[in-house]
Order: sequence, then C-alpha cells, then structure tokens
Amino acid sequence: MQSWKIGLGASLIILGAALFAGCQSTALTAAKLYVQQEDWDKAAIQLQTAVDEAPADAEAWMLLAIARANLGQFEASGQAFAHAVENPARQEEAARLRRGWWVKLYNSGVEALAQDDFEGAVAAFSAARAIDAGNVDGSRNLAYAYYQMDRAEEAITVYHDILAMNPDDEDTAVRLGYLYYNEEDFDNAAALLAGPASHSSDAQLLGALATSYQELGREEEALAVIQQTRSVGLASVNMLLELGRIYWAAKDFTQAEQAYGEAAALEPDNADANHNRAMALLELKRDDEALVVLERVVELDASLGDAWYWLGVVYARANRVSDSKAAFQRATDLGVE
Repeated sequence: MQSWKIGLGASLIILGAALFAGCQSTALTAAKLYVQQEDWDKAAIQLQTAVDEAPADAEAWMLLAIARANLGQFEASGQAFAHAVENPARQEEAARLRRGWWVKLYNSGVEALAQDDFEGAVAAFSAARAIDAGNVDGSRNLAYAYYQMDRAEEAITVYHDILAMNPDDEDTAVRLGYLYYNEEDFDNAAALLAGPASHSSDAQLLGALATSYQELGREEEALAVIQQTRSVGLASVNMLLELGRIYWAAKDFTQAEQAYGEAAALEPDNADANHNRAMALLELKRDDEALVVLERVVELDASLGDAWYWLGVVYARANRVSDSKAAFQRATDLGVE
C-alpha cells in the first residue's frame, strides 16, 4: 500500500514553539501533543473537537488538515485546508503546507504515469485534487489517466469541472474536444474546438474540427476550416481530398482540381489523389493533362478499372485507337462495363 506520509519539518517547529502559548482549548492543547507524537488518529479526534468548539480557529483547521492528510483522508484534509486559508492570520502558512501536500501527491502520480500504472496515477491525482481542487494540473493528469483506462466518462467529468472553474482555459477545452472527437461525439467536439481553432495554426486541431463539421454535414464550416489550414500550408492529404470532394459536389471543378493537385503534390504516389485530379481535369476539358495523370494512376494502381476506362476514353479522343482498345479491355477485365 502506497504511503502518503509527508514530513512536517518547519511546521512542527513553529507549532511546537507555540504549544502552550496563549489561550486555547483543552482539545487543541491535547491535539498538539498528539501531533508531536505523530499519533494522527488521536490528533484528528481532538482537532475535530477543537474546530467544532471554535470554527474560526485557523490553527486548529490547519492542524486538522495535516492530520487528515497523514491518515489518507484527503477530501477531509482539503476541506480543512480550505477553512485554514480563509483566515488571513494563517493564510500564507496554510497555503504553503497545502502546496507541499499537493506537490507530494502530484509527483507520485507523475511517477505512476511514467510506469504506466494508471490505477496508481488515478489514486495519486485524485488525492492531489482533493487537497487542492483549484490546481488544474493534477486534474488534467487525472483526466488523462482515466482516459488511458478507458474510463472516458470520468475523464469528461474532470475536464468539465476544470472548465467550470476556468471557462477561458483553451488548453483544457482542446483536450476535452479531442476526447469527444475520439468518442465520435462530433457535436461536442466541434463546440469545444471551434474557439481555439479560430486563431490557431495547429494542423491537428484544425483537422479534428474540419472532420467534426464534415461528420455533422456542416460542409460550409468544414470548407472554411480546411481553407484556413490550407492558407498556412498545413493541410494534410486527407483534408485536401475532402476539400476537393466538397468543391466537386458544388460543381466547382477548377477549385476541385487545385485541391486534388495539392494533395497529389504532397503524396505523388497517392493513386486516389491523382485519379480524382484526372476526373476534375476531364470535367474542365483539359484532356492532355488528364491523359498524363491517368497514365500515372494506372502505373500506381493497375487494379483501378475506372481509371483504365477513362484512359480509354481519352485515348479515343486523341485517335489512339489501339491504346484505347487495350485500355477498355483492361477496364472490362476488371469488371467495368
């Protein structure tokens, strides 16, 4: 069983120096003795009594937070720390002690992640989050560990909690958007990714948003995102193929040919990109260029019966009768009539 014990260090020295100083309850006095002995069970009992008797006593709350943390009761510890930091007299000290516990737990989670111990990571980051829910780094890593364990719903909940505290946190919005994207929830993915993507040149982000729009049938928005990606030279082959498809559906064959041509330039051996470009060239009555591209297509993939058929058509238009017959025969052999 992993231990979350943390040395008290200077805090015990400070507390010890004031052990019997001033006016304090019998419960708090007894609790300080138990704290010095590191008898956390008895310390917690006395400290709970002390805060019940004096709810405004920041010192008692701070000590209770330490005791609860050493007992592994991190939710209760976080609540006690929250009370302690509300008091200006103990705010700085309580915040420092809470930070120390958070760092200890966070580092344990990082070590667990490094070893692919996702259960251990969830335990550590959950504890860190309980100690200080306002520190989003631990929460982000908790969501990541949940996702690695195929616990997507829990990861989604954590990300939403972060956004509830920090609505302008675009990094978390993108992470959550990717998670929804991977879960094929394209409505939520698009809603979360649209804002960050509007001023981004990240090809992965823009690609995910464009695909989400495509999956939702929002082709005008998909087109705008792809054009944005294209304008900064980050469009992938798949995005350019989709751009060509959108233009083709709109019967804008000039733009379709350009998009397919850019895809083919990125991947010269991509038979689909070259084939689609050839079809656009044929629609534009640019047979000479289409012929060269179609010959390249059948070199790349001789099983494309449709390419052989259109090659036969172009050969016929060029009065290359024997070549046309041979191409049509290949198309027939491949099942194209």
